[in-house]
Amino acid sequence: MSGLLKPTPSSAAAYLSTSESDPDKQRKKTKHPSTMNIRINTLWNLFGSVTPLVVGVAAIPYIYGHIGVERTGLLTIIWALIGYFSIFDFGLGRAITQRIASVHSHHEKKGRTPHIASTGVLLTLLIGVVGAVTGLSCIQYVGLDWLNTNPQLKTEVTWAFVLACIAVPATTMTAGAKGVMEGKEEFKIINILKMLLGIANFAGPVVSIYWFGPRLDYIVATLVMTRIFVLGAHMGFVKKDILHLRNDFQKEEAKKLFKFGGWMTLSNIISPLMVVADRFIIAHVLGASIVAFYTIPAEFMLRLLIIPAALTTTLFPVFAKSVTANKTNAKEMYWRYAKKIVFAMGLICVTIALAAEHIFTLWLGNDFAQESSKVASILALGIFFNSTAQIPHAFVQAAGDAQSTAWLHLLEALVYIPALLLVLPSQGIVGAAWVWSMRALVDLLSLHLLATRRMP
Repeated sequence: MSGLLKPTPSSAAAYLSTSESDPDKQRKKTKHPSTMNIRINTLWNLFGSVTPLVVGVAAIPYIYGHIGVERTGLLTIIWALIGYFSIFDFGLGRAITQRIASVHSHHEKKGRTPHIASTGVLLTLLIGVVGAVTGLSCIQYVGLDWLNTNPQLKTEVTWAFVLACIAVPATTMTAGAKGVMEGKEEFKIINILKMLLGIANFAGPVVSIYWFGPRLDYIVATLVMTRIFVLGAHMGFVKKDILHLRNDFQKEEAKKLFKFGGWMTLSNIISPLMVVADRFIIAHVLGASIVAFYTIPAEFMLRLLIIPAALTTTLFPVFAKSVTANKTNAKEMYWRYAKKIVFAMGLICVTIALAAEHIFTLWLGNDFAQESSKVASILALGIFFNSTAQIPHAFVQAAGDAQSTAWLHLLEALVYIPALLLVLPSQGIVGAAWVWSMRALVDLLSLHLLATRRMP
């Protein structure tokens, strides 16, 4: 998801430009820089994801203690709302990355970068404006009564959600600018900005509470200002690619981006839904009192996906270049990094599966561990499958095929949710863990089959 402030020649391009006279010698010369760049970019991605989590762990007790349970709950909904709108950029962020990385694999086509960047960023602005207007219309005509909040908070909550809607265009445009930077492999800058945004998401509310008290609308105002500032920073780093924004817009590029991005959006909606749908269904079938015994180990295990995500975000533009320019090298990279994920995540997941009871006993006590440790052990297997599946998933989409992954996730959802409803009454949360893990296995095998079909 490595350049610095000024672009440098892509390590992937160096890796791909093998000499006709002596390909083995050229591969030996370029293999190490490419591997080193991927390793550095992956570490930057991990750093960008983990740092805000650490800040959040420290900030949330302060926020909760000063604004109370109801405002904290509403704040978490607004956090999720603003963040989730990055998915509703119609997949254009990832589509921009794929297109720019692809044209960068052909030096003679690099001149198309401003057209792709300008078209993509303008489209994300348009989508963001439509999203903001839709959100504001819902507030005006539907209201916030469905949140079932305290009537005394109605004005405060209404203004908080109005401000959240205003942040939507900044969120979608940031996704577009980030897509441009990822296509050029500028991961150091991306993750510094991501880290600053993540820290501000927690530090902003703390500062607002300290100065202005526990007003939710003031807290959300800090989140909006942060989003606008981060957008400005992203636009500053891509300004040379969108210097002639309106003049570089092309309808043909817009069609290509929407075709790829539309399927990406479908996949981005369904795949996270399957990750979290189980807890809602468990609450409905078994009761809310049981959910915590499943969701806490599930959330604990899902945090491990930061590790493979850090690698596959880095690999996506590299795959996009190599699939276009040299499929043999793409195949070699696929297997090399798939093996790394299998080894690293296999070691982590096996350790957790074997030590789950001890971990949860130390963390939450013996009674909780009795209920949850078996669930954690089973989910560790599913997380291993899910982690490994991220390599073929990135490979297939980097090849320009978001349609196949979208159909696959749709079919999985149509089987997974009925299977969950069927198993829960008799097998409880242990059965739910098995169903989730088996779905992850099917996902892995299916994506691997799709990926290998694109290899020589």
